[in-house]
Formats: sequence, C-alpha cells, structure tokens
Amino acid sequence: MSEDQQSIKTAITEEGVMKEVIPLQERSFSNGMVITDLAYGKGEGEGASPGSRVTVNYISYRDGKIIDSKLDGSFKFRLGAKKVIKGLDVGINGMRIGDKRRLTIPPSMTTDGKEEFAAGKGKSYLICDVELVNIK
Repeated sequence: MSEDQQSIKTAITEEGVMKEVIPLQERSFSNGMVITDLAYGKGEGEGASPGSRVTVNYISYRDGKIIDSKLDGSFKFRLGAKKVIKGLDVGINGMRIGDKRRLTIPPSMTTDGKEEFAAGKGKSYLICDVELVNIK
C-alpha cells in the first residue's frame, strides 16, 4: 500500500490544513481504486450518472502534496464523456449534491482526461477529495 493510500484518515481542508476524517463507507476495487464516503449531503434528488453535467469542488494531491484544487464551484463536466480522468468519472458516479468523497485513484486510471489531475501521472496514486456541488 502506498503512502497516499495510507493517508485515508486525513484530508486537506479548504484552507490547506490537514485534518482527521472518519470514513462513513469505503469500497475497494481489484484495480486499486478506493472510494471513501466522507460526508453525505441531504440525499435529495437523483445521484450523478453517466450523461449528468456535474459541478464539483476538489483538492487533488500526490505524495502528500497538493497538485491542484478548485473550490469555487467552477469545475464542471459531463460524467462519462471522457473529459476527465477515468478515476474521477468512476468515483463521482452515484454521488448526490452535498456528498463528499475521497477517491484513491491508481496510476492506471489517471492517464486520460484533463491535465488538472494528470500532474505526475503514472507515477503514484492520486488522492482526490471531491464535493458534488450540482447535477444537471
């Protein structure tokens, strides 16, 4: 297990400060991807699914260092349209507005899509803390 995978008990806050988190649910997959639910929204409406236009806030990091973040609700994309890395598409699927997840994405799922998530691609696991802001 990599250093990134072991850091599941901490999260980087919007202020860039590490804080301890308590996972609500965790799902591990044979390819190394881990989806950890950190907080649930109000549970209203349908969950995100392929074809949904989603808006997210996120902080992504590798080897304990922030590589990118967007916390102003400006990152929008269509789920399943191959506009972001596969790990992000898979990890956001099923989220509802207000849900927060930690995505531990293996290198094999970080080699396509937007450059925001590709810094250092193929070298180590990518950790992405995501909040679903909107679904259309």
